[in-house]
Amino acid sequence: MARSTLVDQWGRPIYYGSGGARKHARGAERDTSKRPYEPIDLRNIDEAISTLDHAFLISGSRALFANHGVVKAACVQKGRLSVGDHWRPSYIGGDVTWGAQATGWLRTWMKSPDVRGSVFDWQTLLYLNSVALDRDGDVLVVKIIEPGGKPRLQHIPAHKIGQREPEGFQISGGTYEGARMWKGVLVDDANVTLAWNIPGDPSRGVPDEIIDASEGWLIYDPDYHEQIRGLPAGTAALNMMRDSLTSHEWEQMALLILSDLALIESNAHGGPEAAEAAILGDAAGEPVRETRVGGTTRVISSDGDIRQITHDRPGDVWDRFADRNIRTWLAAMDWPYSMAWKHEGNSVVEHAEIQKAQTAVEDRQSALRKFAAEIVEWAIDAAIDAGELPANDERGVWKFSVPPRVSLNLAKDGREYRAQLLEGHLTETTFQGWSGREVADHYRERAREIALQKRIAREVSEETGEEVTLHDMAMRGPNDLPNREEESTDDE
Repeated sequence: MARSTLVDQWGRPIYYGSGGARKHARGAERDTSKRPYEPIDLRNIDEAISTLDHAFLISGSRALFANHGVVKAACVQKGRLSVGDHWRPSYIGGDVTWGAQATGWLRTWMKSPDVRGSVFDWQTLLYLNSVALDRDGDVLVVKIIEPGGKPRLQHIPAHKIGQREPEGFQISGGTYEGARMWKGVLVDDANVTLAWNIPGDPSRGVPDEIIDASEGWLIYDPDYHEQIRGLPAGTAALNMMRDSLTSHEWEQMALLILSDLALIESNAHGGPEAAEAAILGDAAGEPVRETRVGGTTRVISSDGDIRQITHDRPGDVWDRFADRNIRTWLAAMDWPYSMAWKHEGNSVVEHAEIQKAQTAVEDRQSALRKFAAEIVEWAIDAAIDAGELPANDERGVWKFSVPPRVSLNLAKDGREYRAQLLEGHLTETTFQGWSGREVADHYRERAREIALQKRIAREVSEETGEEVTLHDMAMRGPNDLPNREEESTDDE
């Protein structure tokens, strides 16, 4: 096959590849003289990332979460803005009476839905699930029915799911015969999850536990069609941030050393003067080479002078590079830079950042919502089986309240939305959705207030003999107050 006769100074062809021509897709060129060799790897993502690699990613991400403030802040912010104190269920089916009864049961159950008790209420669990998606990649939620039929949830963290067998180990015999195991997940030939493996502790005689896929939910946010396990959100920049944290710690140590060293004294004999040596000698009577008066003064042998230590570390170059690493990690996590680290100082940019945060929050809520809906339907079914609720064909028709939209100025945005509502450009449903509420809850609250006003007006009217109406109790502005001159005239 003919090749190009054009060569470089080392005799290598300038044009190369199939048929001796430059490749149409430049990314397919594989000249190792230009860049390191990159092997072709077209396996499924869960095959390409081994169990050991997966464990290493989770461990590194957890270490960053525990030790790097920006990493923790970003994970916590996304979780809080996605969940907050909301996610209360609202029944949207046709049987209003049953819906009210089921809603009451659910809200009581949500105070303590976890096997570990009331510390882990519904909102706390959803928040922790959101954090786990970013920090660990996934979390397994298992269904538990306690004696008496009470439904409970058990949360198994990502590091508990795994295997001792080689990647792709094929199960022989039993319920899952023929299934293969990747990072603790048993899948069939179509890559459908069949079960999860929880390794036991052979030293204590605890066997492995296999949890069938019908008994729980593995919550994760996939990036690949074939993906069966989640990955930490910052995987793409994990090494950069680990190195950045190490560099920060080393620069901190250097700063401490520089802060402790105040002066350097140079003299011919490299030690304190004779008068100082008698005072500053060590236990053996030998002169020391350091003194401390609000900091260390080090004495060295050289021409006589005294120098003050200047602090020139870590410096602007180091700071900019560390900042670049943080930006890269936040980009990998899909979270705005100005939310978790530094404000840009530009209103246009920050508004764009707020919109990016809202998009990320909605994406996270979408990931949580489908699992939350299935959990609620399962809990309702368990309550029906236990006789705590009557059966209903529309038992799975629920919606959840979500926090208000992310905003730079909630008051200003609220005024704009209210004006659009009054002008007819928005519906009450849209307005209440912006504030994180269901429109039905809004009208119920208003109706209860009106009912309360009527009752109090009736009580005060009977008590004083003066009729008090709802109009009298309505909120009034300064222009609605009676004119004092008219009041004085009437009194006269």
